[in-house]
Amino acid sequence: MLTAYRPDDREALAAARFDNIAALRVVAYLIDAAIVAVLLACALAIGLVLTVLTLGLLAPVLGFLSFAVVLVGYSTILVGGSKSATFGMRMMGIEVRRLDGSRPDFILAAVHVILFYALHAPFLFLLLLVGLFNPQRRLAHDFLTGIMVVRADRQ
Repeated sequence: MLTAYRPDDREALAAARFDNIAALRVVAYLIDAAIVAVLLACALAIGLVLTVLTLGLLAPVLGFLSFAVVLVGYSTILVGGSKSATFGMRMMGIEVRRLDGSRPDFILAAVHVILFYALHAPFLFLLLLVGLFNPQRRLAHDFLTGIMVVRADRQ
């Protein structure tokens, strides 16, 4: 007699943690992009004042530093923190975890966001296609850092 395969509770719960994760990540990214844009505007305003005060000597340095600090700092501090999620991720109910289920530390969070911008900026969204071919919807920078994004509401 053949019986239908039924996953046990752990397998079903594990699969539910990745349910609709790709769409939630996209919306979370758009929310985070809006927040980062506001933070960048503030940083550039401060940089403009400092540029005027230094007669333009610090303009190239401040421009680069403001982008680097805001882009990397935002994700590093929030993903490496106690909630393991940026504000956009929190709104969407998702969080970042290591493959063993623990929360990432600040160094891993920094490497993760640096790889995101380093890999995805020059190749546009080609590397995002990686997420379509694995069940956890992990992206290229997720694989390289050993991180996964899961639904926080489905422990």
